[in-house]
Amino acid sequence: MELYTFGFDIQSSSQNLPQNTQTPTRTPASPSTINLLAGPSIKILWTSWCDAVISCARAQYLGTGLNSSHISQLESLVYKPSKSPIFFGNPLHAGLEGVAISTPSAPQKTTIHLFPLDQGLDIKLLHPPDDHEIQHIATTHSGHIAIITSTPRLTTISIFQFPSIADFQNWLEHKTQPHPIYTTSEPFASLLANATTFTALTTTGRVLTWSPDSRFPRLQARETGSAVPESIAYLSEMRIVKIASGGYMAAALSEDGELYLWGQACPGTEGELGILGGRSASGGEDEMEEDGDEFVNIASIEVEGDEARVVDVAIGCGHILCAVSTDLRGLLSRRVFAAGQNENGQLGLDTAGNFVEEFREVEAFKERKVESLVCAGWSSWVVVEKE
Repeated sequence: MELYTFGFDIQSSSQNLPQNTQTPTRTPASPSTINLLAGPSIKILWTSWCDAVISCARAQYLGTGLNSSHISQLESLVYKPSKSPIFFGNPLHAGLEGVAISTPSAPQKTTIHLFPLDQGLDIKLLHPPDDHEIQHIATTHSGHIAIITSTPRLTTISIFQFPSIADFQNWLEHKTQPHPIYTTSEPFASLLANATTFTALTTTGRVLTWSPDSRFPRLQARETGSAVPESIAYLSEMRIVKIASGGYMAAALSEDGELYLWGQACPGTEGELGILGGRSASGGEDEMEEDGDEFVNIASIEVEGDEARVVDVAIGCGHILCAVSTDLRGLLSRRVFAAGQNENGQLGLDTAGNFVEEFREVEAFKERKVESLVCAGWSSWVVVEKE
């Protein structure tokens, strides 16, 4: 596997690589700012604007948010095959703030490791109330935290929300019993957050959104915002297999390879994605219908005139990357496309420009098989099979 990173403040991230990985001498066709990391297996466990946790033979922390003692503890506790880590933090402010770890044999015995903002303090080890198995944690840029828990004996899935990391810590320390904002028997596959809004995906392919901030209902893909989880009506007739969220955008990928995008440009940005500004891929105005497609847009990406199937998607703070595949003259062709903010080179394109309105191909990954895409802050991370 090979890891490519590009965008904001990535030069330092290659200076502390795992000892048993290698940095290839070859560089991609474009751009020259991409750094490479190679190893037999690479997984991106966590990313934010200022730090990342990469697994390449062993877990490795890159960034400035933790001190050396915290890093050593993090790397030792994460790299254990019997553990199932859930990383959480504020991707646009503090970065990594904690990790929840449980063992498959006793998932209800979750230990929360909280990293203090003051690097001189020790990591706090806390536990949720009994019978609360933590499955997912996400934090908005404003600091609101949502967690999804299950109570096996009651077969109930609950979503709790806290105004801040301090309130979440208080719940862990004092075992208070806040009222869940949502309960169901339907398990969740993932939970994500962007600037203001939470997006959750159930194992059956249903997408729910909600926000404690009522100012940006478009980020929930509806006309009026909801403070509790509600399904996106326009996506209710299809099975979604992946969601992505960041900045003021969110996306959903269907099992048929169709990409759905909603939201807006980040406030203060001089530019708007054509698809979010009401323009179709051909540059014309979208035909608006009822049931939500004035908020949810279908992204059509073509490769040499043929519509491509989207296989992966990632969203950062104002930018988006998509991996696609298509059949060209009987052969499988793979490409990566990018759009949005590019002031730090986070799109991986070979030309300068602060904003790219329409999807453009990232030539560095032409015909490369993408294993994973991750975007956070103003950076992008791409793992591909080694040639």
